[in-house]
Amino acid sequence: PPFNLWPSIQLLNEQLKKFAAGHKRVKFFDATDIFISREGSDVVLDQTLYLDGINPNAAGYKAWDEHIVKRLDAIVQKKEQKEYEEKQKEVHDTSKDEDEIEKEVKDKYWYEGGEGEDDMAFLYDADFEDDVWIGQGGGE
Repeated sequence: PPFNLWPSIQLLNEQLKKFAAGHKRVKFFDATDIFISREGSDVVLDQTLYLDGINPNAAGYKAWDEHIVKRLDAIVQKKEQKEYEEKQKEVHDTSKDEDEIEKEVKDKYWYEGGEGEDDMAFLYDADFEDDVWIGQGGGE
């Protein structure tokens, strides 16, 4: 890495991880593996993702964005699965009949594309609150 910044980047990432671990709604996104590779004990910067060895170029930002989207999708999917399981538990823990519970779940979480939209249907939660993200890229 240029200017031997790698030790400082590692230290900063460790501090950000500790900070995130101490805050329930803060997640640390480590982008290091997007921007570097390791060859033995050496850290090698992927020059195709940088303008100047420090700042990402368009391809670098695109790669970073794609990884963030994957992470967010996993978080949303996990949240939806948890809420679905909680609703299913309610089915067995209440006196409501299963059709009534299923209707409540569909009313809250199910969307089907309307006229003029491509055929689509998906789960959603209008009350979803985004987590706060912090992170230090692998920029050296």
